[in-house]
Amino acid sequence: MTAQALLLNVLLITLACNCTACLTNREQEKPAESGFVPPKDSRTFHLKETGGQIDLTILYGNLSVSDDSIVNWVQNAAKAVTAYFGHYPARQLRIVIEPGGSSKIGEGVTTEDGILVKIGPGTQQADLNDDWVMTHEMFHVAFPDLDNQYVWLQEGLASYLEPLARVRLGFITPERLWGDMVEGMPEGQPEPGDKGLDHTHTWGRTYWGGSMFCLQADLRIRDLTNNRKSLDDAMRAILEQGGDHLRHWTIEKVIDVGDRATGTTVLRDLYNQMCCKPVTYDLDGLWRRLGVKYENGKVTFNDNAPMAAIRRSMTARVPEPQVRRAIFTCHARVIILHYTSRRIAPLDTPRKRGG
Repeated sequence: MTAQALLLNVLLITLACNCTACLTNREQEKPAESGFVPPKDSRTFHLKETGGQIDLTILYGNLSVSDDSIVNWVQNAAKAVTAYFGHYPARQLRIVIEPGGSSKIGEGVTTEDGILVKIGPGTQQADLNDDWVMTHEMFHVAFPDLDNQYVWLQEGLASYLEPLARVRLGFITPERLWGDMVEGMPEGQPEPGDKGLDHTHTWGRTYWGGSMFCLQADLRIRDLTNNRKSLDDAMRAILEQGGDHLRHWTIEKVIDVGDRATGTTVLRDLYNQMCCKPVTYDLDGLWRRLGVKYENGKVTFNDNAPMAAIRRSMTARVPEPQVRRAIFTCHARVIILHYTSRRIAPLDTPRKRGG
């Protein structure tokens, strides 16, 4: 088993600890029950979200950003996911920040135990503001575990929904979102020897090929329903029926629940088209229909294009959820390191993101 297959879930403890709580509104509140207690030199923050709580632990290490900056970074990602679903997708979620690595914001992994993200010592506030990794991992929490051959759907959904959720709160611009898609989507096109998404597990087909499936599904659902339904409805229905990172579902169940929520057969039809054979899309034609023009690294929009109304609705602003923060300090004496081998999704590889 490789180190990439292990989540540093880090620590179960057999002795109790004393915790002091300080809420921003000066309430005293008992933290949610958890079997995890952080090590002595770490800091833990309990973040209250709509419908859930994040237990954020920052492990000891060399960092250039403050704890407050890391807390705000995590909260902004949580706001984006909460606004998308209407509530936070987990009742209680452990997030561990591990200082280290050569990149600024590097490896992210999600398992049934929670989320681990590494951040390097050179990470600055601007890197946290621009980051996509934390939001991407939180979307993994809101989708069920699938058999390995369907990892393209898990990664494709998280990659596709992350910028949509962020643009709707104004964390990135529509120009940034569409520019990244125009640049990145060609990476998802099939190459010679491709056998469809279920059987071709290259980086490009997994992340961008999966994103292309999601984009096509979203546009088809919106077109067939006169923009009354979208992939958002399918995702919310899957989560509401218990399809989160703690559950293993079949691909058939995912498709059936999603299609019922939209009143279409788009997911079924598109899956049958793309699962087992290569399908190449006319992306240039798609951008024209959406009214997206990309030239010399700059995006402009044509609001007279046939699908311009759909494009605008996809990135329309939504109200920002309100959150409050609780801070707890714990001191543990006996620590047992605990690793888990079950992974929900492969280690995420950093993508090129436009400025």
